[in-house]
Amino acid sequence: MDGKLFSPSGLYEEVKEEGRFFLIFRERGGRVETDRWTHEILRLLPGTAESLREALLAEGFFFSRERLNQYLLLLERAAVLKSDHPPEGVETAGTSVQGEVDVVIVSYRGQEYLRRNLLSLQGQSLLPKRIVVVDNASGDGTPQWLSREFPGVEVLPLKRNLHYAGGVNEGVALTRSPWVLILNQDIELERGVVEELLRRAEGEEDVGAVVPQMRLWKVPFFLNGLGNVMGLGDWGADQWQGYVDGPWIRKEREVGSACFGAVLVSREAWELVGPLDKRFKSYYEDMDWSLRARRQGFRLLAAPEAVVYHRFGGSYMGDRKLSFVVRNRLLSLWKNFSLGAAKQYTLAALKHGLRLLFEARGSGAFMALLWAHGSAFLNLPRILLFRLRRGGMTEAQTADYLRRVTPLRRLINKEGDPQLSLSALRSFYADYDFGELEKNRVDEPEKGPIL
Repeated sequence: MDGKLFSPSGLYEEVKEEGRFFLIFRERGGRVETDRWTHEILRLLPGTAESLREALLAEGFFFSRERLNQYLLLLERAAVLKSDHPPEGVETAGTSVQGEVDVVIVSYRGQEYLRRNLLSLQGQSLLPKRIVVVDNASGDGTPQWLSREFPGVEVLPLKRNLHYAGGVNEGVALTRSPWVLILNQDIELERGVVEELLRRAEGEEDVGAVVPQMRLWKVPFFLNGLGNVMGLGDWGADQWQGYVDGPWIRKEREVGSACFGAVLVSREAWELVGPLDKRFKSYYEDMDWSLRARRQGFRLLAAPEAVVYHRFGGSYMGDRKLSFVVRNRLLSLWKNFSLGAAKQYTLAALKHGLRLLFEARGSGAFMALLWAHGSAFLNLPRILLFRLRRGGMTEAQTADYLRRVTPLRRLINKEGDPQLSLSALRSFYADYDFGELEKNRVDEPEKGPIL
């Protein structure tokens, strides 16, 4: 890495709060938690990798050449630094695609988000055949606004709020193309997303759905996720949340379950698996559908070259979200996991739920948690009837799903900010080939302690 490094002008602002370092993304207000090593590097810019290392050594901070090269390349990928040798992009296959795609967007009082979403769809390299926006009884004039501002978009105004699952089902029922792109209202797409998703699906067998790389809109160089998964004793979560894009992401070819915030779904799979379970309303409805699809032999593919941006929290917040999340976690595992795994995960989830109840006593969250657990058990007879009729995943299918919990560590702090630090490099990124590291390193690493 022999080019001169500098900080992109005005892109980030560094702040220190209660002994912690943060980079604030000026344009959108998102922030990234870093550490004092990043602070020292930024303070010494501009300079080459070797001049930075010499300056750090002079001040008592030891970096081996290899570790410093790795970290500088990671800072480049996160756009914290720029150099004369920027990281190389990943080229896509570039072959033409033949399929047709319809789009379904579920909206609830989201005109601010919808405008950017629809404009990004209109700028796609492969245009959708039709776009359907399902308005979930917003009551704010959204259908009229859409008809005026985006006359080419079909609008389905619902008389009552069917939540996300019900809204998606109503929208998909209006489409006819072999592929349906389902989107949250607070999604923006890079120009080639529709084409790349379809390219990833074509030529593969038993494709149920394809997921793009979803990034955080507030800090667009960090991931919101690539598919999702449910781990033991934990929430269902987006995989790779808080990570910087790189070879660790681009190697993914399949996911455990698909995030329906942005997903390309096969018409064949939708008809065989069935629609989303509308009783879930919102949250885990995508995991439930994905597990049902896996049970029927469909594959859920990853398309990390297709990049979308998510506002993250542009629809639900607070206790209402908590109640859906807690209840639907139980419903999803009861419906789909093998009996052995369902028992194990239920015990872990209930233990987690009791701890949450104890911590939330005296607050609004306490009532939300009580409702969530009560509603889950009231739905148990229906779940048992479903399993008697259709069964759950086999032990082998459940094990295959659970082994896709990668990575095990989410690089976000308790406030939900991505973490970019020397600790993150050592704990994960350093195990991967950075691509440019070998040809751009300053010199062979010398022996000595590595931070």
